[in-house]
Amino acid sequence: MDIIALVMNGVGGLVLGPLLARLLGGSLGGGVIGGLIGGIAGGYGMDAAGLQLVGGSDVIAMLNNFLQGGIGGGIVGVIASFLSKSRR
Repeated sequence: MDIIALVMNGVGGLVLGPLLARLLGGSLGGGVIGGLIGGIAGGYGMDAAGLQLVGGSDVIAMLNNFLQGGIGGGIVGVIASFLSKSRR
């Protein structure tokens, strides 16, 4: 796995993690941190499992990495946002 793929996974997680976290009522800080970590982990895991969401040329491979990171970042970002949300 090259550095461009990891960057695209992280960017995908940073976009979708906080977005889903705020839509579901969680904290933004947890969504950002969880989105970044989940994006990289989700992309790495899907790549290791050989799961491709879309296939094709180099540009499509970058889109694939972005989507993989977005899925992982969205899941972990939502979980992290609810765990870090302050109790009232």
